Amino acid sequence: MPKIHSGAMGENDDAGPDGKSYVDAAVAAGQRSRTIISIVLVLMVLTFTSLRNNYEPNWNYTRIQLYEELYDCLKANDFGHARCAPLRERIGQIEGRLAVADDMTKLAANAEVELRGQYSSEDFPSLNETKIDEVKKRYETLISKESNAVVAIPVLGSQIDFNDLWMVSGVIMFFLLYMLYASIEQEYRSVKFIAEHKKSYLDLVIMNQVMPLLRVHGNRVLYVVQTIILLSPTWLYLYVFWSDWDTYEVSLAFVGRLRTIIEYFVEGTIVVAVIYVNIRCVRAQAKLQQVLHAGGRGSW
Repeated sequence: MPKIHSGAMGENDDAGPDGKSYVDAAVAAGQRSRTIISIVLVLMVLTFTSLRNNYEPNWNYTRIQLYEELYDCLKANDFGHARCAPLRERIGQIEGRLAVADDMTKLAANAEVELRGQYSSEDFPSLNETKIDEVKKRYETLISKESNAVVAIPVLGSQIDFNDLWMVSGVIMFFLLYMLYASIEQEYRSVKFIAEHKKSYLDLVIMNQVMPLLRVHGNRVLYVVQTIILLSPTWLYLYVFWSDWDTYEVSLAFVGRLRTIIEYFVEGTIVVAVIYVNIRCVRAQAKLQQVLHAGGRGSW
């Protein structure tokens, strides 16, 4: 009897497992990648939040400085007093001119402290006695928080100082990105096999894609934007390393030169590892998009 061909499906479509099995494998790899991406995004948000609150700028310490300077100057009740020098410098940087006594009320209001009367007048201290005490209590409360600047690790129940958060975050990010890279590569191999041997099922794979196929539409601007977004972990950990490098002298004062050099070397190694795996992920994603584009049909 003559051999019967499979028609539009192609003879390769009937060889081995049915096409649905291959589609399911490709979709499962894509879902796994999206789950890892979600975890990466959460870790990035937590890391960036910690960075903004404790490194650049350290909001808590910045508030302590402001309230301390404000308290000293309010107690002096003389804008020309030496205790007001830091506040005069701060106001001068804000206003772009020499500070005057009337600026005190405005600065205090911006710091959410409403003062009464005219600063440097005789009755000013008595009119604002409770406000001055309030400012002192504010920076004392902030100082107590500053001494407990730690992050709790939920699973282990241990705590880590904010200054060492880069170590935990960076190592976790490296392994997450490595797993993401492996998952995208597996998705690429599955899709490539379908494109070469089960082509009639490729449209089903494309319909299950969440990452937009920007290259398919030929919009290079959107493709560049997508690449920048995919490299977000790289930008974040470069920012982390830059923030730590900016406080190099502070580290020297607290832990000494040798330990500082070792810690910066370890941090730099972790950052380079994160960047390397992140780039591998972007390249793997580009390969996957290329296969989908080459094998897609119609509006794909």
